[in-house]
Amino acid sequence: FFFQAEDGIRDYKVTGVQTCALPIWLRCVDLQTDALNCGACGRPCIVGQQCTAGRCVYPTPANDLCTAATDINLASGPRITLSATTLGATHNMNSPCDAPGGGDVFFRFVLTRRELVYADTFGATWDTKLFFVNSTCTTPLTAQVAGDLVCDDNLGAACTTGGTASQVFTVLSPGTYYLVLSSGVSAGATSIRFEHLPVGTGLTLALARATNAVRLGSTAGTSGGLSQSCGGSGPEVAFWWVTCPEQAAGTFSASTCSRATWNTLLSVVNGSGVGNVCVNDSCGLQSSVSTTIAAGSGAHALMLDGFNNGTDAVSGSYSLLYTRP
Repeated sequence: FFFQAEDGIRDYKVTGVQTCALPIWLRCVDLQTDALNCGACGRPCIVGQQCTAGRCVYPTPANDLCTAATDINLASGPRITLSATTLGATHNMNSPCDAPGGGDVFFRFVLTRRELVYADTFGATWDTKLFFVNSTCTTPLTAQVAGDLVCDDNLGAACTTGGTASQVFTVLSPGTYYLVLSSGVSAGATSIRFEHLPVGTGLTLALARATNAVRLGSTAGTSGGLSQSCGGSGPEVAFWWVTCPEQAAGTFSASTCSRATWNTLLSVVNGSGVGNVCVNDSCGLQSSVSTTIAAGSGAHALMLDGFNNGTDAVSGSYSLLYTRP
């Protein structure tokens, strides 16, 4: 097309661009790249999108591929908040639960000891999926211990709130692993709550909700060595559980008083760090703990350990009395 210059002397022919503002000689834009006029005059991209080849698209996330996974710094604490988005992500790995999933992004973490590992997307307003993947980032994990959940589409451990958010948790040995956030029927941005708690090398047992319940067992012949905050280097058993968003704050208690013949120690640890407590010898050589578990979702563990004072036995049979709200 032609337009007349302001000086009125000559007409100019314009090719390869289009004018999207008046007066016409003041602005020329490239409809292939202009975010305010993407593909056509007056067609702006929404916040967060860019104009590519005349289409409004989200930029590809930095951790779209496993080879560019975001590293999770476990040294920063037992609870870590991760920022994530699947907007603009491509599909690289099928979800082992429910449908294969859409765009996905990757997070990498390295365990130097055996730990209870937990993640959730509660608060997300779109359909998320979470799952754990092996060290080569090629195969999703299968169940590692009784009661765990290594892949989840909606509502995790039978939660009643959380919509289409996800919750995963398991016990993993030392090594490299990946956490994958995948889109379901929609994509979006969200925070991921990631938690990890050391559980030692002994038994790991899921702890059900109960009031004044009894668990029987023995630490004899099992390995140990994980020291709690108030000591303990004998064989340990880790009783673990997770909570949901609707969980109210409540009192947790446990006791081995008159329920063991060896030097027991009890320690409660939480991903939030709230309510942690460690007690040794509150009733002779045995122990009793009581603490408030904070409201909301997260990972928790009760460690039953043996306290080594150089003279008393540090392992044996036990009868654990507990209340888990």
